[in-house]
Amino acid sequence: MDKKLIKNLALAVASVYPESLRKNIEKNLIYADIKADVNLLLFTSTVASFFLTIAGYILSISIWPGKIIYLVVTVSLSMFLPFILLTSCLYFLVDARTREIEKLLPDALNMIASNIEGGMTPYNAILVSARPEFGPLSKEFIKAANRTMAGDPFYKTLMDMSTRIKSATFSRTVRLLVTGMRSGGDTVKLLRDLALDIREFQKIKRAVVTAVMSNTMFIGLATTFGAPMLFAVSLILLGVLAQMGSQFSGQDMSALPIPMVTVDREVLEMMQSFAYVMIFVACLSSGAMIGLIKTGKAAHGIKYSIP
Repeated sequence: MDKKLIKNLALAVASVYPESLRKNIEKNLIYADIKADVNLLLFTSTVASFFLTIAGYILSISIWPGKIIYLVVTVSLSMFLPFILLTSCLYFLVDARTREIEKLLPDALNMIASNIEGGMTPYNAILVSARPEFGPLSKEFIKAANRTMAGDPFYKTLMDMSTRIKSATFSRTVRLLVTGMRSGGDTVKLLRDLALDIREFQKIKRAVVTAVMSNTMFIGLATTFGAPMLFAVSLILLGVLAQMGSQFSGQDMSALPIPMVTVDREVLEMMQSFAYVMIFVACLSSGAMIGLIKTGKAAHGIKYSIP
């Protein structure tokens, strides 16, 4: 197909979605340092959603004929799966880039301070500090230096780095650095103090994660072994009652000394489906709690939520 036709079609499809969603995806693409067309991403997700919905419908009526609940769940998951994957991938790419930059930031600040202490101007110190070992941070330094050479104010290019990195720590650091340089303070001392404060904050975060490790282990064990074992025992008991009910069906059990409780086969199947759903929900919720405990973000617990 013609590229122009695909672009116009993608624009028409993307215009259906809310403007806030498109802006959010575009912002995350900037944070992740990915050059991609938002309209094309939404168009691809829509096409994938269409075909997955058809596949989910065919799969559901083939495996569970007559089961309306399974049909609705399968079709709904198939419809929203591409959009969930798109937003999740962008979120984790942004988060990985942010964590890498925050990890490298103290070393970069110390190097900039050493360069300024050696007689360089702040502009040259930042440009020389753009080394490959600093990864995405060096790319941002190079972008700021190139924009400064193109005629943009140096302080403005530094502040604009915060708009491309989703990190409160980085934003505060750049803001304090710009304020200190404008006020004529000791830039070298300011850079070293900022690097020291960031390191101390990172040490505190690691200490907190270590202190709450027992809580995460308890939640993981309860979800991995406790909940499945309880549901298994319950289903075994219901299976025995269902088997006894089928054996004594049609017989008078009023003469028995103990009342006989029977369970229909339909109730057993419903309880099995309920157990699967509850185990899945327990995995998601426990993963979210582990993510909150370890990193302060529930989304980081997705990797612990796989049933």
